[in-house]
Amino acid sequence: MKERLQFFPITAYSIIMGLSGLVIVFSKFYHMQWLPKFLFDGLLFFTLALFLVISFLYGRKAIRHFDEVKKDFNHRIRVNFFSAISISFLMLSIAFLAYWPFLAMVFWWVGVLLHT
Repeated sequence: MKERLQFFPITAYSIIMGLSGLVIVFSKFYHMQWLPKFLFDGLLFFTLALFLVISFLYGRKAIRHFDEVKKDFNHRIRVNFFSAISISFLMLSIAFLAYWPFLAMVFWWVGVLLHT
């Protein structure tokens, strides 16, 4: 029986992009005092935790099933989702900018270096 990890999709990073956008909107709502801080903090750290889980799983897939990652990279549609990794870093940097500027700067630099 094949391991399920080899079928983990690169498209999972699009979840992080969507949640990061929502966190940015919640950040604006929090600063306008339309939203309690615990909701903003909860979604922010949930998004970060999910990003770490997805990165860990895709990293394991890249180590254990490199041929599957190469297939994703050579696929004419799935190859476009590899940029979602760097865009996720950039979106998280915007989300963390007001909360933790140093982490935001680290995320920004990693995102910029991956995207170029």
